[in-house]
Amino acid sequence: MNATAQAPTAALPHYNDSSLLRASDIFSTPRRRGVLPIGKTTFYRWVDQGLVPEGRKISGTPLWPYSAIRQLAEQDLQAQQAGGPPQ
Repeated sequence: MNATAQAPTAALPHYNDSSLLRASDIFSTPRRRGVLPIGKTTFYRWVDQGLVPEGRKISGTPLWPYSAIRQLAEQDLQAQQAGGPPQ
């Protein structure tokens, strides 16, 4: 049996690039894996630092396009392999 390397986005949940995600879909908790392997505090810190774009509010709920979060997840994976925060 041969083990094959998976693409970085292979482990990401499958959403359409046009999907809008709530913050709770993006960050991870001890009981649930989100799109990014980070906690709530880190996610909002990245928003404040501009690493994540501001969410678009619909009915008062901030939502993020999956395409932007997927791109951030790919950058985060590359940064983890290099030993630093996402760029």
